[in-house]
Amino acid sequence: MKGSIFRRTVCVGATAAFAIALFHAGAAMAGTRTGAATDASYLKLESIRQNYIAAQRQNALDSNNKVDELSVRNGSPDAWLSSVETSKVNMVTNRVADKALSAVTVDGHTYYVRNKDYEAALNKNLSLRFTTDPITGKKIDKSDAIILADSKGRVFYFESEKTYRDFVAQAGDNGLGAFSVR
Repeated sequence: MKGSIFRRTVCVGATAAFAIALFHAGAAMAGTRTGAATDASYLKLESIRQNYIAAQRQNALDSNNKVDELSVRNGSPDAWLSSVETSKVNMVTNRVADKALSAVTVDGHTYYVRNKDYEAALNKNLSLRFTTDPITGKKIDKSDAIILADSKGRVFYFESEKTYRDFVAQAGDNGLGAFSVR
């Protein structure tokens, strides 16, 4: 009984200490960024980094190799994100497609979709043709955007090369790892 209470107390104490540390780290990082769009883009960037780390660990498990944790954690955005041809992105699901896509022209812009259902949705729903740049918060047309994908095939749209560079530069500002900007 005593051992059980002791283990529970230690576990609760460790959890509380971790939560406090996380809060302080978040508060410190929040002070270095401004604006809700920037905070949201930082969270997207952290999600991309975590997906990359998970993919590297899974690849190591699948191939019975050891993962070099330091190089994985300090990888560059060239490893975390990769450029994607517009024709390979399903612009309704915002994912890299594993099958050939159909080109759909709407109001002079070309979008790519998997099938007729997605084409109908794209024609009817204007919001599917647009997204928001994670740095500027500006509405951009997906057909005109710079598109990059993470290791899970999720795509991210940027207004320009500059906003992409600003996006990945956040990691260096907040200790997420070393970045080499394209």
